[in-house]
Amino acid sequence: MLIRATTECDVEAVGAIYAYAKKAFREAGIPQWQGSYPDADTVHSDVAAGIGYVLCDDDGRVVGAAALTTTVEEAYNFIFDGSWLTPLEGPYVTVHRISVGEGSRGKGWSKRIFAFAEELARQKGFASVRVDTHEQNAIMRRLLTSSGYVQCGTIVLLESDEKGAPRLCYEKLV
Repeated sequence: MLIRATTECDVEAVGAIYAYAKKAFREAGIPQWQGSYPDADTVHSDVAAGIGYVLCDDDGRVVGAAALTTTVEEAYNFIFDGSWLTPLEGPYVTVHRISVGEGSRGKGWSKRIFAFAEELARQKGFASVRVDTHEQNAIMRRLLTSSGYVQCGTIVLLESDEKGAPRLCYEKLV
């Protein structure tokens, strides 16, 4: 297992992972990611910004993807029905667009990506990792809780084709 920066060569594989996630959400009745976002342009932007990461199995096949940012997340400055565990302005690592591909669910890959984000936060001297998810995304919510993340409140998305949508937000001290 290897986690490395996403490259332009990974765009198709990551796009397939996001397409699978969109399909799984749709089949589960979750209205998350049902527009164009995330798409190949999103992956290209992640590569250009140096925030995209892929998880590869022992054969080098891309089985998971995420974007990890280390800058203040503007949407996280306005938390409702709660508060962050650490100061509002951070610093913290944020996990975005975490997803695994078809045939890779239930193998612990997402936990490995979160562990990588937590290690990145520790290396940078940050106190925490933050993430948000759709209220109906029960699989992600269980994963976050079982991984030691604390539900802190609700934020509202400021970007993407889901602008204005509420998301439950979580934080873990590292």
